[in-house]
Amino acid sequence: MTKKPVTAAIGQATTNAFAHGRTLGRARYAAFVAQGAVRDLPWPVAHALMLGAAYDFLRLAHPADDQAGAADLLADAAWQAVCARPA
Repeated sequence: MTKKPVTAAIGQATTNAFAHGRTLGRARYAAFVAQGAVRDLPWPVAHALMLGAAYDFLRLAHPADDQAGAADLLADAAWQAVCARPA
């Protein structure tokens, strides 16, 4: 089945937006590395450490579950994974 031109264009625009976001994220992380704020990790590793647990939580959590504090806990864990360590 062939996609309609409008659907294909929207799909491509979405793909481009995500790619642009990844490029911006990589550049921003590199700037934080240069400032010494975060560890000098390969971008795919840093990205996985910062977002992997949150993605997994979103896949597994049920909306009816008590999720109080989950965002703070996940954000703190992500920061601890990438923050610069004192020498």
